Amino acid sequence: MPQTFQLIMDDWPDSEIILPRAPLSSTASDVAITYLDAVSANSTSLSTTVYGVDTLAEPPRVFLKDGQDWPDHYTQRNAIMVQFVAGYPLDLSSAPAPPEGITNWIKMRVAQMYEFREPMQAGNVSELPRSFVDGLLDPYVLIDVRP
Repeated sequence: MPQTFQLIMDDWPDSEIILPRAPLSSTASDVAITYLDAVSANSTSLSTTVYGVDTLAEPPRVFLKDGQDWPDHYTQRNAIMVQFVAGYPLDLSSAPAPPEGITNWIKMRVAQMYEFREPMQAGNVSELPRSFVDGLLDPYVLIDVRP
């Protein structure tokens, strides 16, 4: 389900900002960057003429446009905030639809919970093996690439 997230950083990255959630909303206007100005230490919005958004990449990325540099910011913790919308849409008729592996995982877990309503315990016959059912989600796990 689409949600609004905030990525808080102390400093600008060298080239691009990797957003830790996917898929990113299909509109780049759903990404907003604010930072503490180096002179006044006031919160300032970064113009969209400075950066671009790759909405198709997973993980999604915010990058500098040609000839642009990240602005100077007030040096303190949490000086930069990227706010973005990510998640699969509630309306399944719109693109991008959740991947088949995710919808199959949901269907199998719901069916299991319906069929076996009592609490599951390790070794129970009703338990589905992790290697199959939960493995359906493996291609969609985002790895934290920050140092």
